[in-house]
Amino acid sequence: MKLSDSGFQAKYLLRAEQVDFSYDERVIMKNLNLNVARGDRLAVRGPNGIGKTTLLRLLTGQLEPQIGKITTNPQLNIGYFSQELEQLPEDQTLLDSLLALPTMT
Repeated sequence: MKLSDSGFQAKYLLRAEQVDFSYDERVIMKNLNLNVARGDRLAVRGPNGIGKTTLLRLLTGQLEPQIGKITTNPQLNIGYFSQELEQLPEDQTLLDSLLALPTMT
């Protein structure tokens, strides 16, 4: 799989500022601050049920923070396959889904 960038020169790609998120009484994150700069790598690790998927959904805009804000560079394109793969067509294989993307070879 070949991924290419568009060559934009922004320093910060994604920023989370004082983000809080809870499911009812269960606090998932409180006062999260995160900056992802060009060239950074981000690994999300932890035990099951700790909030890894919730964090990724917040960062990709699938969920909104209850407090704080998450901003992304306007030129940023995020590719994300959830662990449940619910966004993929059921009549295609994972490879077929990837090959259907523009510029994917």
